[in-house]
Amino acid sequence: MLKSTRSFYLFFSAFLLSGWIWLLFQFSTFPHFPSHPVCIFKHVTGIPCPSCGVTRALEAFYQGDYHSAFLINPLFLPIFFALLFFPCWIVFDFISKRVSFMNAYDSFQKVFQKPIIWIPFFGLLLVNWIWNIAKGN
Repeated sequence: MLKSTRSFYLFFSAFLLSGWIWLLFQFSTFPHFPSHPVCIFKHVTGIPCPSCGVTRALEAFYQGDYHSAFLINPLFLPIFFALLFFPCWIVFDFISKRVSFMNAYDSFQKVFQKPIIWIPFFGLLLVNWIWNIAKGN
């Protein structure tokens, strides 16, 4: 692998690992989940960020309360699948000496640059943020 390819895989691996460590830390404190805002943005501004509640939604999903999980923050679903699927894909690439994850990322990045894709995406993110603020997440 080229140095830039290794850096890409190391970055994504560290990012995913930090997500898993965060979840394991939060679930290990269960049911003593902190009642104060964990989100730095919410702590500073007093309003929830678009992803506020994702950890609680993952916790509800883990407990089998799928409806509550979706109502807390629907962004948990793509994050859940990314945390499950991406590490497997990275390990597959490492074992098979391929760069399919990096190639898929590059392809996604090219597609996402098109306004017809990123404008609706950010629109949905904005709607989710407004919903988080309205329900006092």
